[in-house]
Amino acid sequence: MVQVTLTMPYGLLKSFSQLMESLQGFFKHVSYKTTLEKRKADYVEPAEVQKREYRVKEFEKEALRLYDALVALGETPKKAVSGANKALKDEEWPWASYDIVLGIVRKAGRFKGVKRG
Repeated sequence: MVQVTLTMPYGLLKSFSQLMESLQGFFKHVSYKTTLEKRKADYVEPAEVQKREYRVKEFEKEALRLYDALVALGETPKKAVSGANKALKDEEWPWASYDIVLGIVRKAGRFKGVKRG
């Protein structure tokens, strides 16, 4: 809690209250402009969103292609996921991690029936 005590001549009271009202309006305007600028900075063009979604789909396709190729060569599913992950990291995909590749393979239904362990 903040308590302010102000002592001034009676003749300055009206001028002081007008100053306080002006400052309140000024800070309200500054707050509004700050919020507006933040929203502008956070805005992402719809075309950019589509571009990002396309890159994610391309990553998923590549992960599945690599996984399927390794399984076709006789690798176990776990080693195929590891190999696909390594190949994706070598290609410098930003989402290349074992857990993400495993999730993609499971989502595609390629890991069904495979015993854990």
